[in-house]
Amino acid sequence: MGPHDWRTLALAALALGALACHLPVSPRTRRAEVDTLRQRLIFACAAGDATALADLWTDDAIGMPQGEPAVAGREAILARARAAFELYRARLVLRPEEVMVAGDYAFDRGSYTLTLAPRDGKAPAPREEKYLLVLRWQPDGGWRIARGISNTSAPAAPAAPAATAPPLQGLPPNVEPPSFSSAAPAPSQTPGH
Repeated sequence: MGPHDWRTLALAALALGALACHLPVSPRTRRAEVDTLRQRLIFACAAGDATALADLWTDDAIGMPQGEPAVAGREAILARARAAFELYRARLVLRPEEVMVAGDYAFDRGSYTLTLAPRDGKAPAPREEKYLLVLRWQPDGGWRIARGISNTSAPAAPAAPAATAPPLQGLPPNVEPPSFSSAAPAPSQTPGH
């Protein structure tokens, strides 16, 4: 082969490489990439790497943790992760139950156990929760988390007893105050009114 043949071969390889970058990614590949994102999330938590964890989210991401205000944007997610990893070592076990890929979006639903071990040596606290992630395919390839929500799997605490109203003052002793319990219809629902 002469020097021009090598240049032609190199140009052909570059052209094929550029073409490959613009070929559509198969749904199977995108589904496998959801698994990859999950593994990266687990490793970032185990390593206590707030930057690696935040890099899994889009710039405009919104996280919605149970019982807390929404965390908007990758920078806020990074700050929250840094604060958490300063206080705790984390172990995350994900149990995906459903993944749907729809073009440039995917939905990942499941449950997880997050065990937070305080760095001061106190006993670890495992949390059983459910999650739903909305993922967005990135132009450079791969998924990032655009929205994430979690909530507890623990049973709800029993409802507090209803507060009783103070007694009505000024009623004659033989008059009972009105009752609006679920057993009796409210006055506007009483027949004839």
